[in-house]
Amino acid sequence: MEPVPEIVFARFLLQLVVILGVARGLGEWLRRLGQPPVVGELAAGILLGPTVLGRLAPEAQAWLFPAGLQQNLLDTVAFLGLIFLLLLSGIEMDTRVLRALGKSAALIAVMAFVVPFAMGAWAGWSAPEEFIGANSSRWLLLLFLGTALGITALPVIAKILLDLGAIKRNVGVTILGAAMAQDLVGWTLLFVIVKLAHLGGFHAQPLIQVGATVGLFLWAAYRLGRPVLRWVLELVDERMKLEYANLTTIALFTFFYAAVTQWLGIHAVFGAFLAGVTIARSPGLRPQTRETVREFSLAVFTPIFFCTVGLQVDLFAVTHWGFLLWLLLLAVAGKIVGALLGGGLGGRPWLESLAIGVGMNARGAMELVLGVVGYTQGLISRELFSIIVLIAVVTSLMTPPLMRLCLQRLPATPEELARG
Repeated sequence: MEPVPEIVFARFLLQLVVILGVARGLGEWLRRLGQPPVVGELAAGILLGPTVLGRLAPEAQAWLFPAGLQQNLLDTVAFLGLIFLLLLSGIEMDTRVLRALGKSAALIAVMAFVVPFAMGAWAGWSAPEEFIGANSSRWLLLLFLGTALGITALPVIAKILLDLGAIKRNVGVTILGAAMAQDLVGWTLLFVIVKLAHLGGFHAQPLIQVGATVGLFLWAAYRLGRPVLRWVLELVDERMKLEYANLTTIALFTFFYAAVTQWLGIHAVFGAFLAGVTIARSPGLRPQTRETVREFSLAVFTPIFFCTVGLQVDLFAVTHWGFLLWLLLLAVAGKIVGALLGGGLGGRPWLESLAIGVGMNARGAMELVLGVVGYTQGLISRELFSIIVLIAVVTSLMTPPLMRLCLQRLPATPEELARG
């Protein structure tokens, strides 16, 4: 095996310098304007990508961000940022509050997936024929677009809630719990769609297989993961004298969960999130360990991740702008209407339900990954892939300011203030 050329590593380090510098700089500027820093981090990728830098200085952009091995190195670091962000989100999430919210949260989660899914399927029925991929069909496109509109970007909304200080409020807990459930259903559906495309038709076996696998893992993660982690952390504290052994144990636990879910075909982010939820309930989690994960994730890894998301956007690659606007309208309306319906059925105040719908409208990285899978598996055309990417970015950019407006009109309750 040939060694990696030194210029590749040098350029990779330069990429990190540029991405971190621009992302954090724009994040600070947006923070001073009263917006969450994640908006600046996403915008940094758009500025450095083919939309802006690629048009103003195409040779410089192609040299700084070439495809191939160079891109693989950057994607690996961005993927680690995704893992650590979901770990942090799980640690910050209070599942006891989610259980206390009960029926209303479940109704919102269901309706905020079903309504946009139906709207996406409707759009797929009338989508141009050229949007159907080589290995797809009209029915698979219909299911794919429904899934694309039904999911929520758990990493993006987690970062937004962290920036707004709302991750422990009822709204934040409901959004994270609903987003996790919706994305789990979404990835399961995507896995089934890909299987059906490969099989060339509908078969019941993939549905049963995927459902059983996911259910078994969730049961094992909840019933076995917590006592095992508690025992390991206690053992580490008693026997190991190495510095930061507690942090190393948590990292190993997170990577293992992420690896298992990735191997199962769900996605590594769900494993990382479940690891965070499990770790948060462990008495062995040290406060300084929690703070270390938080600081390093938000300062280094997540800006790189969100900037690389923006790097994939090319506004000049879209020609069907009418369909793009129509799909964007359905995406936004689907989440908000679904949350309002679910909240109404569950007895939630309409303003709180509206805030939840606005939050779940962010699709970000999850839809980008879904688009990449759909395109590489021959489910959708490159044109539709570009449209999905733009919807993911636009919904992620519009969510923070709208979420802030909702929270300003939704004062925290004494119970929420007591959670810190």
